[in-house]
Amino acid sequence: MRADTIQQYSTNPVRRLAREGQARLAAGEENHTVALMSVMEIERAFEKLSAAEQEQFAEWFEGRLARGGFAPANEEAWAVEVENRLEDVRSGKVQPIPGEQVMAELRRRYSA
Repeated sequence: MRADTIQQYSTNPVRRLAREGQARLAAGEENHTVALMSVMEIERAFEKLSAAEQEQFAEWFEGRLARGGFAPANEEAWAVEVENRLEDVRSGKVQPIPGEQVMAELRRRYSA
């Protein structure tokens, strides 16, 4: 492996986590904890990837989701949940929070 490739590999946060997990598995560690990333951390790491790497990750992730297959029971449960939540909003039982406000709060909370 070329030195520039090794440097890129070691500085890419997503790849670094994958490499750490692979190294632990190779060392025979079955019960190990790899640092878990929050969704915001994953988003930040994703944004640091090149366009080609983002595309590669998207293809992998799409394939990963597709492996789970379609689960009608899950879809039915979510349809019921969506209807219940819409009814709560329509009836005034709950007040929706604007998306911009939610995103601003998330950025404030996780931008440390």
